[in-house]
Amino acid sequence: MPEVCKYINLIAAIGLFASWLFPFYIQQPFLWIFFVSYILDICLTKRYADFHWTKDKLVFVVFIAFFFIVPVCQLFLGNGFSEHFFKSAIEKHLPFLAFGIIGLLGLNPAIKLRYIGYTMVFISCCCILYLLFCKIGINTFIHAENKSIMFRDARVLYLTHHMKANLFFNISLLFSFYIIIRRSILLPARILTGILTLPIIYILLITEGRTGFVTAIILLGSFFIYLLWKFNYKILFVGIPCIMAGAVFFTMHHERISSTFDDPRMVQWNIGMEMVHEHPMGYGAQQGRVIYADKVFASDLDLTWFTTELPDPEDRYLLHPHNEFLEATINYGIIGGLIFLSIFLIPLLTTQKERAFYVTLFLFIVGTQFFFDVFDNVPSLSLAMGLCLWMRCPWID
Repeated sequence: MPEVCKYINLIAAIGLFASWLFPFYIQQPFLWIFFVSYILDICLTKRYADFHWTKDKLVFVVFIAFFFIVPVCQLFLGNGFSEHFFKSAIEKHLPFLAFGIIGLLGLNPAIKLRYIGYTMVFISCCCILYLLFCKIGINTFIHAENKSIMFRDARVLYLTHHMKANLFFNISLLFSFYIIIRRSILLPARILTGILTLPIIYILLITEGRTGFVTAIILLGSFFIYLLWKFNYKILFVGIPCIMAGAVFFTMHHERISSTFDDPRMVQWNIGMEMVHEHPMGYGAQQGRVIYADKVFASDLDLTWFTTELPDPEDRYLLHPHNEFLEATINYGIIGGLIFLSIFLIPLLTTQKERAFYVTLFLFIVGTQFFFDVFDNVPSLSLAMGLCLWMRCPWID
């Protein structure tokens, strides 16, 4: 029975990472199977009895604190527990409670990073090729003047928006690096992974999403610097300037980079920072979103696009500051903002040395996304489960 639970839990974990690119109803069965099988596995094997404290577990204590700050803040501010936005916030924070506990007690040892890596690279490649060959048509795509817009339209229609897709692709890219570099993995598997990664790199380099594009450029640059350092660190003196020059060249030729500094997000961030200044202890999950939306509509920001797409007056409360660090501070005060920020800082100081390169890059990928978006669009599961995997999965295959 323990062996059965262990492998069911492994399959569910693979399914979780493979499915969060798609609608939630596809992911939901894997969530239930994963957590039920984990509870059964840890009870049957009594792994909880082997608990011992290590400094890299501190971040999982912060995970749990970040979950409980939602009801604590709601209680402290005297708000009710039945409002829509409170329930929504609890749901978004649940992965931090779940994987905080799992990070402390230990993952199923059958879960390997390379299994998740193979799955994510394969799913990313299949989605890209499906859109290119089955929905756009490869000949049409090859001869298109603006391939970026053509792929964007197909991706939005048949898959998802650019923030979620590019996050998935960039995390797949990181897993691909992990597989390709590790000599303990069979060479054919590493070569095949490299081949499947090529479409992912291409799509990230032509994406209209600035965050996903810049993240991919920095990931590729970090990968080449790492390879140079492993091969001969003396080459770095020549290699780093060349890689940086190439990264700047590609970045400056992205058609949307020039519009970064007049982005509407600047106005939205200013409104959010004013709210923090006015109420540093936070507004709560309910009032934070409502007050923020009202202030945005009272500003000079052009919201024609929003009211056209979402004409119901209640839709205005879907607005958010496009920065999870800022939204956490608006809702839960400076303390809440610092707790969320510490999720990204503590692992840099506590993670094991051999994991540090990948943990740092993973936090960079997700942290960059959250700097421009929030849990409404970027799944909290991607941060909670991803960090748990990179920090707690067995490192030696």
